Amino acid sequence: MSSGTDAAEARGYERKFVTELSPQAITGLLRVHPAGFRRIYQPRTVNTLYLDDPLLLSYWDNAVGVSKRHKLRLRWYGEGVATRAVNLELKEKQGYLRAKRVISLPAVRVGGEALDALPGVLKEANLDANLRRLLLATRPVLLNRYRRAYYRSADARFRLTVDDAIQVRRARGWRVEPWPRALPYRVVELKYERAAAPFAAAIGQRFPFRLSRSSKYAVGVELLFDGV
Repeated sequence: MSSGTDAAEARGYERKFVTELSPQAITGLLRVHPAGFRRIYQPRTVNTLYLDDPLLLSYWDNAVGVSKRHKLRLRWYGEGVATRAVNLELKEKQGYLRAKRVISLPAVRVGGEALDALPGVLKEANLDANLRRLLLATRPVLLNRYRRAYYRSADARFRLTVDDAIQVRRARGWRVEPWPRALPYRVVELKYERAAAPFAAAIGQRFPFRLSRSSKYAVGVELLFDGV
């Protein structure tokens, strides 16, 4: 089996919004937005398995508003059980600034409730000491799945995603419970580079959406775990 390799290391800024509007209504609003957002890719299903330590430190950092925080996760795309490429992602955030390191892992059979192939892939991957340390200190906590649509502004300075049909399931070891819980809203994320940062607030003010710092992971933990 081949080793994992760094596929990308991206830095930029991100603003997150939540809304109960339908995807169709959101698309309509984006079309009349002065920035001229248009869809750029076909929507696809995103699967994300979040790893956290036994005390749910990543969750609590978000809940109490720690400015500088990180999340460790495994991500793949598509529905059902199939052989798919999987990425290990370390996402760091400080205010609106975000950095994401993506490590490409070998393709494995993954999906549904069974994630049994993932530990072996991680064990054989060529990871640095920091990632090994994080993996040893964490365990699977939550799987979320949603449908993501992709947009870009007319001047190409802003990218935007709309996440719909968001479901979360609790992980127990490398298996997840078969009973999903649905989040009752859509998540809109506005992404941009430093040069466009002075204009981001004006872009966001034209959205009838609520600015939010809460993550899908944090909301999922609150839905699925008692006493947090």
